[in-house]
Amino acid sequence: MEILKEEEQRYIEELVRRIVSEVLKKAGYSEASKEEEYKTPGKEESPGNILVVFTGGTGSLDAVAEELGKLSGKYKLYAVFSEMAKKVLPQEKLKKNARLEEVCCDGLYEAIDKSRIVVLPTLTQNTAAKIAFGIRDTVATEAVAVAILAGKKILACEDSIPFAVKNQGYFKVIDEIVRKLKEFGIIFCKAQKMSEEVESLICGSSEMNNLLSKKECEYENKSTEITIDSKLITGEIIQKLYGEGIRKIKLPSKCIITPAARDMIKDYKITLNWMV
Repeated sequence: MEILKEEEQRYIEELVRRIVSEVLKKAGYSEASKEEEYKTPGKEESPGNILVVFTGGTGSLDAVAEELGKLSGKYKLYAVFSEMAKKVLPQEKLKKNARLEEVCCDGLYEAIDKSRIVVLPTLTQNTAAKIAFGIRDTVATEAVAVAILAGKKILACEDSIPFAVKNQGYFKVIDEIVRKLKEFGIIFCKAQKMSEEVESLICGSSEMNNLLSKKECEYENKSTEITIDSKLITGEIIQKLYGEGIRKIKLPSKCIITPAARDMIKDYKITLNWMV
């Protein structure tokens, strides 16, 4: 049987949807009440994308594969592999089982921008140390650094990091690295809890968006403008102004806005005007 072209397939699906809708109307059913049940395939609103960054860790690989499989049923998963990850991990198997879409270096920044969360399921001590000290010499460390600067939520599995070392001095080194990453906002979990933690982070993000929407309604009729004569605008400044009801900000022409502040300005729908 000849495979239908994509355009023909969409036409048939739309035709079927219309026929079903008309039948339901004649049967006395409300179209609105059945809207979700009879959506056109492929038209559902996406719950979001996730960027999965693989490094050379091999701890709890079975759990990693299982958890990624759970996430792939609900989210679109982008993936980048470090050179070491390509050597030691079953790359093709992971891509197939979790329906991962591998991203090349040229598409890295776009994938980060599209993703709600960045996940490090096979984080190694080596990569963790580089991230802690701001080293960006691999696709993995570059991805995490950009995600941190962009204010993205980041989740890391700790199974490949050797916490159970007997040498106290060496343990302190590892502990300091992890502490630094936590200061950057990176959240740690066990591999078997990965999908659960991702859902928790995304739900938390949705709840925050709802709160922001309510806050926006409270201030929509009393929007305030302020002029700031500052050379640097940070996320803390934007958050404080938003809480005070500020929705329009006038800034100097050569003012620097941090990535976190830019994200907040976009999320809070704040209008920027520039001094001449």
